[in-house]
Amino acid sequence: MEVVRLEDASPSLFTAPVVTVGFFDGFHLGHQTLLSRLVGWAASRGSDAVVLTFPRHPQAVIAHTPPLHIMSPEHRLIWFRRLMVDAVVLMQFNDELASMSAERFIEEILLQRIGATGILFGWDSRFGAHGKGNADFVENGPWNIEVRRCPPVEVNGVRPSSTLIRRLILQGRLNQAHKLLGHFHTLWGVVVPGHKIGRRIGIPTINLKTEAETLPPEGVYGGRAVLPDGRWHWALINIGPRPTFGSHTTSIEAHLLGFDGELYGQKIELEIHRFIRKVRPFPNAAALRRQIERDINSFLSERRLGRRS
Repeated sequence: MEVVRLEDASPSLFTAPVVTVGFFDGFHLGHQTLLSRLVGWAASRGSDAVVLTFPRHPQAVIAHTPPLHIMSPEHRLIWFRRLMVDAVVLMQFNDELASMSAERFIEEILLQRIGATGILFGWDSRFGAHGKGNADFVENGPWNIEVRRCPPVEVNGVRPSSTLIRRLILQGRLNQAHKLLGHFHTLWGVVVPGHKIGRRIGIPTINLKTEAETLPPEGVYGGRAVLPDGRWHWALINIGPRPTFGSHTTSIEAHLLGFDGELYGQKIELEIHRFIRKVRPFPNAAALRRQIERDINSFLSERRLGRRS
């Protein structure tokens, strides 16, 4: 997959591209359906599937109140690649773009910069000032761009949205978020050195530093760690402080079951599967270790029984 900044893009980089535009925070089932249709459409006509997206949320400019990101910009690129997109064009959303007319957006960005031959709209997709650039506008205009529409996706009568999913994650309602996402909520970041407390008590952990990703409430969670080479390990994940050792700073730590090695400086993904218990202090390290062992056994027993969060 090629990643290109808008200012470096030109039609010569792409083959008869079909394009969709959006932020795609969280890659919920609606996003996945839209991108699957884009990739299928492109394959059927020998075109490149191109996504035009923004590193930061448009609301940061429009309303000056950017929401928390479910996924960081780099994390979203990982998911574009997984969904077999051919190219991602990164466009900075600024005051000029916010006030750009739909006509200019089509002519100066979709045609002059990308050379779009087709555009796929989600059920609520639009661009340009005042949201004028919808499917009907492009279809009825003078541009030779094929238009397709992707109908809305519903899960038990609910349309997935990044806003709703973000709220569910913050409230700790991970099961509901999982149903709308179509995958577990994931955290992505770089492994950084910690205080090696886990190693001293016989349960080594990694410390994950994330960027702008929505965290569930503080607690101990069961999940899965996906390593850079695609291998994975079940994981016990602590999100919050370490009160047993006098630390009250929120951190993300994970004990990877069956893993023995170093991951410092590497970027990994943590899938958050289910809440196990609240973070609480223990009288000593031995008591904490016994509780962690109980947490691991409880989580693994549920995995063997096929239960989810």
